[in-house]
Amino acid sequence: MRIDILKTFAEDIETIDTFSSTMRNLRKKSPEKVTKFLQAFKQAFDLASEQNLDDVEQLALLEALHVISNPKNV
Repeated sequence: MRIDILKTFAEDIETIDTFSSTMRNLRKKSPEKVTKFLQAFKQAFDLASEQNLDDVEQLALLEALHVISNPKNV
């Protein structure tokens, strides 16, 4: 998983959507991606938590968004 890489990028991003707003958008625009997003988010969240990283939710959100935006993952 790319958690360490994402940690670096997250510092440069000023506005990251919240989990809730992302879920609302997915349910409205791409309901077929919801399950994949939730699975990727949970996996990334758990990994970042185990590593005691800061901003766990935002790191997991970035990873999950990356996973669902990659056509070969969906």
